[in-house]
Amino acid sequence: MKNRAASTNRPQGLLKEPRKLRFLPWCAWADRKPQADLWAGIYVLGRIDSPPDPAKAPSFRKLPKEILYVGMSKNFNNRPAADHEGVKRYRELYGDADLKKLYVSVCRVVPVGCSNFDLLYALLEHLETKVQWDYTRKHEQLPLLRGNKKRSKRKAAERKAA
Repeated sequence: MKNRAASTNRPQGLLKEPRKLRFLPWCAWADRKPQADLWAGIYVLGRIDSPPDPAKAPSFRKLPKEILYVGMSKNFNNRPAADHEGVKRYRELYGDADLKKLYVSVCRVVPVGCSNFDLLYALLEHLETKVQWDYTRKHEQLPLLRGNKKRSKRKAAERKAA
């Protein structure tokens, strides 16, 4: 006998792992605006000294060293937000109170409104971890703001000394 509750909660093909993930171009933290079309997905925060080319987006194949944090969001209009823990730690580590060198890039995965939260969360968590793994494999270190404050401060000091 089929479990009816499970069958009614299926996303009907909506939640497949995307074949190709694409980040949108970097956006200065201060220039973020709410969007009319709501998306869930993953995002990266990066510290960039001079404004990047507005048409250029971070590549999954060549994740740039400037990436400091990889996160996931069930709705990009809600997260990443100003009270984000990664942003707070970024301010502490770099002293960039106005966040002038902080940029964000998002990768849209699925429109907001999936009826199966567990599937959505598992997919986003998987993609977030995949990007962290690819970054770590390429640069032989985790994104700086991943993990706890003590680790971030210690790693920042090590990177400055190197």
